[in-house]
Amino acid sequence: MANPPKSKAKVKRVESYQKYVVSGAVTYADSTPAAGLTVIAYDKDVSGIDTLGQPVVTDQSGIFAIPYSDADFRRTKEERGGADVIILVYRDTNGKQELLFTSKKKNNAPEKYELKISLHR
Repeated sequence: MANPPKSKAKVKRVESYQKYVVSGAVTYADSTPAAGLTVIAYDKDVSGIDTLGQPVVTDQSGIFAIPYSDADFRRTKEERGGADVIILVYRDTNGKQELLFTSKKKNNAPEKYELKISLHR
């Protein structure tokens, strides 16, 4: 996977053309919220790896939402169903991105796909 972008996008509202959203909460193993972490969603399938929406930063409660559209993952006529979603969570440590979590791929994710991510410190 490509290195994450350096920008820290904020959680965006879903625009009318963005009918899909991957959202959830990131906490540490002791259930405390994991605020200020970068979350990136990818679609990984036979046509390659595509970024879904824009990277976001978890809020003070560890919550994130990434809206995206068909155009983010339907790159060929053969693509059917939902995106094949993989989520990555990064922490910015002294200007370097540290990968904390990679989800399992969710094939044909529903329009509203929600995850609960627990990190080990």
